[in-house]
Amino acid sequence: LDELEADMDHFAAVELLNELMGTQKDWASNLDINIGPVIHVILSKMNKHADLPPLHLTAVHDSTVLPVMAAFECCDELWPPFAADIIIELYSQASGTSPAEVFGPGESN
Repeated sequence: LDELEADMDHFAAVELLNELMGTQKDWASNLDINIGPVIHVILSKMNKHADLPPLHLTAVHDSTVLPVMAAFECCDELWPPFAADIIIELYSQASGTSPAEVFGPGESN
C-alpha cells in the first residue's frame, strides 16, 4: 500500500475538490462560494488584530484545509497530512499596511 499512498492522496484530494467546487476548470471561480465564509472569519479576525490576543487559533477539518490551501494558491492537489496546519502571520506596523505571510502544511518561516 505504501506504493499507492501518493496516488491515493492525490485522487482523494481531487475528488473532494471536485465535489465541493465542481470541475477543475471551475475551482477558482467557485472558491468564494465554497470556502469564502471560512476565509471571511479568518480575515475579519485579522482586521481586528489590535483587539485580539497576539496568538489566535482556528481549527478546521482536513476537508476544510484543502480548499483553504487552494484559496491561498498553495494546493498541490494532495490530501493534507495528518495534523496539517496553515500558518498566517500578520505583522503589525506603527503606520502603513500590515504585511502577512501564509505557510502551508510542512512550511515554516
